[in-house]
Amino acid sequence: MPCVPGLSAGTKRLCVDTEYYATFNRDNVTLVDLRKAPIEAITPHGVRTRDAEYEVDSLVFATGFDAMTGALLNIDNRGRRANAEG
Repeated sequence: MPCVPGLSAGTKRLCVDTEYYATFNRDNVTLVDLRKAPIEAITPHGVRTRDAEYEVDSLVFATGFDAMTGALLNIDNRGRRANAEG
């Protein structure tokens, strides 16, 4: 179960990587609570929040991704009569 209040298991994309949690303990990783210090700007060197600026090598915009049903719902399933209704 997630340790974050208000989040339930299975309601967010589940990470199945075995090193997921170990990543947070790396020296080059900083966890930022964006609810307490929202992003104010993307700068030439990184990201500036209300509290600090963080230099980054790369920035990934993850604004939403349908990892569970997206591909499945886009399969062109057809019945024995080869029509979309089945």
